[in-house]
Amino acid sequence: MTSIDGLKESLINAGRILASEDQGDLIFGHVTARLPGDDAHFLMKPHQIGLEEITADNLITVNLEGEKVA
Repeated sequence: MTSIDGLKESLINAGRILASEDQGDLIFGHVTARLPGDDAHFLMKPHQIGLEEITADNLITVNLEGEKVA
């Protein structure tokens, strides 16, 4: 498992925990994590899915301006 795979798994788990504690509201709420060794890009949950729906395949990479880059 790469460090990015581990980071994705952490975000998935964080989303599930937040959802189980009723901290999401349908598609509202988010989780993000800065990419290791990269001060300009983050992994984040896209806005159209709920916290409990996060998967490694639907996490997106955004830059500091919030623009999707991957």
